Amino acid sequence: MRILKTSLLILVLILLMLPLVQQWKHPFAEPAIGGVVVDAPKPEFSSENILNGSFQTSTTEYLKDVVGFRSLFVGINNDMQYRLFHHIPSEGVVKGRDGFLFETGYVDSYMGKDFLGSSAIRKKLDKVLFLQDTLKSMGIDLILVFAPNKARCYSDHLPGYPEIHPGRSNYDEYIKQSKQLGIPFIDINGWFMEAKDTSRYPLITRLGTHWDSYGMVLAMDSIASYLEKSQGIDLPEILIDTLIMRDSTHPLEYDLARLLNLLLPLSQSPAPVPVYHFSTTGKTKPRVLAIADSYYSFVYTGPLASGLFSEPHYWYYFKGLFSPGKDKLPTEKVDLMDEIRNQDVIIIMATESNLFNFGWGFIEKAFSSFKGIAYQNALNEKRVREFEQLIRANPKWLEQVKLKAEQRNVSLDSMIRLDALYMTEREQIINQ
Repeated sequence: MRILKTSLLILVLILLMLPLVQQWKHPFAEPAIGGVVVDAPKPEFSSENILNGSFQTSTTEYLKDVVGFRSLFVGINNDMQYRLFHHIPSEGVVKGRDGFLFETGYVDSYMGKDFLGSSAIRKKLDKVLFLQDTLKSMGIDLILVFAPNKARCYSDHLPGYPEIHPGRSNYDEYIKQSKQLGIPFIDINGWFMEAKDTSRYPLITRLGTHWDSYGMVLAMDSIASYLEKSQGIDLPEILIDTLIMRDSTHPLEYDLARLLNLLLPLSQSPAPVPVYHFSTTGKTKPRVLAIADSYYSFVYTGPLASGLFSEPHYWYYFKGLFSPGKDKLPTEKVDLMDEIRNQDVIIIMATESNLFNFGWGFIEKAFSSFKGIAYQNALNEKRVREFEQLIRANPKWLEQVKLKAEQRNVSLDSMIRLDALYMTEREQIINQ
C-alpha cells in the first residue's frame, strides 16, 4: 500500500513539474494558438511595483502566457465551453444557424454599423475617378474589386434570421455611387450571392471566412476575363483538370474555426479543390499590382497570381509590399510613383468589413502625389486625447468600453485608448 501511495505521489509531482519543464526546455512540440495573440510583457521588478501590487498582477498574467502546454490547456478549456455549454470561446466569432461561423466585423458591416455616410464615400470615389482617368492616360487600368462578405452571402444562416434588419451599408453605397459615376469595378460579392444557390459546391465553407479554393479560382478567372476586355489582351486561361475533395481543416477552408483554438477539430464536408493548369501559348501576362486585404493572400502565395500576371506585386493593406524574389518592403520605403508607373493594372480589393477604410491610404496618397499636394496621414494625437476624455466622462460609453476590456482581457486604459484611436481614424476618414 505504501509503495502504491509513493508511486502515486511521484506521478503527481511529475505531472505538476511537466509544465515547468516544457516552459523551460520545450521538449514537446506545441501547436500555435490561432488568431492574434498578445502575450503579457515580462514583469519589471521594483520595490514600487511590489508595494502597489502591479508586480504580482503582471507576474500572474505573464506566467499564464508562458506556462508549458498552454495551447493544450487552452484547447481543453475552449472545447468544454464550445461543445458542452455552446459558448464561443473567441472574441470576434459568432455562431449562426446550422453550425455556420461568422466574424463579428463582417456581420457588423452587413448590418451597416460602420456606415461612413454617402458624402464620405463620394469624396473617396471622386479621388478614385480622378486616379482612373489619370492612370488611363498612362495606359494603366485602376479597378475596384469588392471581395465576398460571408455574412452577406449567407445571411440566411446568421443568428436571429429572418428577424434581422440590416441598415444602409458601405458596400451598398459603394456599388450605388460607383455605378452613378461610371467607375469600373468587379463585384465578386454580388456574384457570390447570385451563385451560391446554383453552384454545385460551396464558394465559402461553413467554418471558413474567406473564399475557399473553388471560389477563389472561379473569382480569379472572372477577374482575368475582365482584364482581358479592359486591357485588350488575351490572358493565360485557367483550365481545370479535375476537382479533388480535401480535408476540411485546411487553413483556407477552416480559418475561422481555427480561431476557436479547440482541442479537437470541428467536422464539415470536404471542400472541393480545383486541380488546374494555365494555357499560356500566345497569351499575354499584364503587370498587376494588388492593394488588398487578406482575401488576396492565397491568390498571391499560390500559383494563381504568377500564372496570370507578370511579376505580380501585392501591397498588403498598403502596409508592406510583396514582390517576386524579394523581402517584404515597408510602405515608407517604397517609391509610390515608380511602383504605379511600372504597372499595367492596379487592383484595389477589399471585403465589406474593410470598406470602412477602402484602400488603406493608397487612394489618398496617390491622389495627393498626382495633384502635387502634401499628403497628411498622421493621426491627430490631440484629438485622440479628446476622445479619451469624452469616453471617461460618458458613463454609458465608459461601461461599454469596460465590457470590451473584460472580453478582450486588456486593461481599461488600453481599451479606452483603442476606442479613441478608432474614433479619431473614423472622423479623419470622413473629413478627407
